[in-house]
Amino acid sequence: MPACKKHGIVFQSSSALAQGRLSGKYIENNPPPKEGIPIQQLRYGARRTSLGDPPLRCLAAKYSVGVKAVAMNWNICKGALPVVGVRKESQALDHMRALGWRPTKEEIAELDSKGFKGETTKIWHMAAGIVQVSTFSHRTLI
Repeated sequence: MPACKKHGIVFQSSSALAQGRLSGKYIENNPPPKEGIPIQQLRYGARRTSLGDPPLRCLAAKYSVGVKAVAMNWNICKGALPVVGVRKESQALDHMRALGWRPTKEEIAELDSKGFKGETTKIWHMAAGIVQVSTFSHRTLI
C-alpha cells in the first residue's frame, strides 16, 4: 500500500468482504463453506475465520451499522478502494453505510491486530509473477 500511495495509485480491494467472511454472514455455528472451491483455496488457504469476532460486532453496534459496513470502512481506512458486488437494494444500502464515518485510530489498530500480518496466500504469489510490487505489505482482516 505505501508503494501505491507513493506513486498515486489507488489500490482496489477486489474481495473487500473476503468472500463473505467479513460480512457477518458466517459465525461460529455457521462457518464459511469448506475450502473445496479452487479460487477460495488460492485466496484464503485453509483459514477458517469466525466473524462473530467481538471487535467487528462491537464497532457495528457503536456506529449503528452492520458488520459489512465496518469491514468496508476498514478497507477504506487502510487506503483501499473496495470493489463490491450488489444484487439487491439491501446490499447497496449495507455498502453505503460504510460512508460518512470513520473508526478511531485505536479501533483501526484493534481490527489490524486480528489480521494475518505479512502472510500471503497462493494467489498472491501467482499475482507476484505477473505484477512485481517490491515494497507492498499485505495484511488481511480474515
